[in-house]
Amino acid sequence: MLEKIKNTIKLTTDIYLEKHLPRIPEDKKQIAINAYEKDIERIASFVYNSWFLNKDFLLSEDFIKWLHKTFYPEWFTQKWIDENWKEIIWFIPWEYRKIKAFSKARQLAEYCSNIPWWDPQKNIYTDFENISIEMKKNVNKYNNNLNNGISLNEKKDFILFFIIDLLYIHPFSDWNWRLIKILCDLLLLQIWLKSIWFMKISKKNEFECDKSMYLSHDQRDLKYIYDFIKKYS
Repeated sequence: MLEKIKNTIKLTTDIYLEKHLPRIPEDKKQIAINAYEKDIERIASFVYNSWFLNKDFLLSEDFIKWLHKTFYPEWFTQKWIDENWKEIIWFIPWEYRKIKAFSKARQLAEYCSNIPWWDPQKNIYTDFENISIEMKKNVNKYNNNLNNGISLNEKKDFILFFIIDLLYIHPFSDWNWRLIKILCDLLLLQIWLKSIWFMKISKKNEFECDKSMYLSHDQRDLKYIYDFIKKYS
């Protein structure tokens, strides 16, 4: 089971290694590969030791927080500095975001400007004051839906809705794509469904992927995501 989890994470994230290896001097490449393998081992061990594949496992905020934490070394923190060199926040992995998220709505305008209900001023992300409330609500809804004796296809839909809702809650201070994509494939693995590999297919057309996520979230209709998956997977 550990190997299944490890392979799921590896196949979701190895695009990072592929992207950075050509930029690394030849004599440093093996060091980078070893560091990447160590990261995969750490993340997979956390998931496995959390009894993730146990039939009685329930998703929790703590699991999501600590999954996010395992992406980074234990000592990791980061200052964000504005254009005037003023420190505005410490980024600490696994702590919920405490700043206003910058909306990507304007970047989506080229795809959505012809849609009657589109509003580039729309506040896409959950206000940081409400993150904890929305996370709790989202996790509870997920657990209730996944344990109601529904079909596998319905479970897959609930996983995707959970993922896009998590994306627009945007719980952590860094951009949360890596968490979303890894968690999506892990949740599919948990119910023995085929992975989607969002990390790989999103790179084929990132704006179109963003559009499909936004429209599915806004319209509560997964057809946009499924169309994107069918087109690029």
